[in-house]
Amino acid sequence: MCNDKTAFVSLVEAAGELNLADGSLTQVAARGDVKVAVQVGNMNKVIKLENTLFVPQLKTNLLSISKLVNNGHEVVFSKSQAVVKDKNGDVKLTARSDGDLFSLSTPHAHAFTTTERPDIDT
Repeated sequence: MCNDKTAFVSLVEAAGELNLADGSLTQVAARGDVKVAVQVGNMNKVIKLENTLFVPQLKTNLLSISKLVNNGHEVVFSKSQAVVKDKNGDVKLTARSDGDLFSLSTPHAHAFTTTERPDIDT
């Protein structure tokens, strides 16, 4: 889920409601593909997160682990990081532990927390 309309490379209107962790509801405005700059080891890449919800009211962008796993990816968590691998075992992205959350490893200070298979259907 992404709160930044400019991050989308494609977007189609999709109305709906989303239940948030705090029990409140928010509106889904659209659905589309987002490109995100990530850092995997010493390499910078741009990956495409397919089927991403555009939710303008979100305070931060979120990545659905269940959607990654349901689409054939493996997510391995440790105390300091999370690693997302594709069906071939290739690392597609990493996230560092940041308190109670994991933040995508990006080459920029602004991180999107929502996924290059080159395409990942989330």
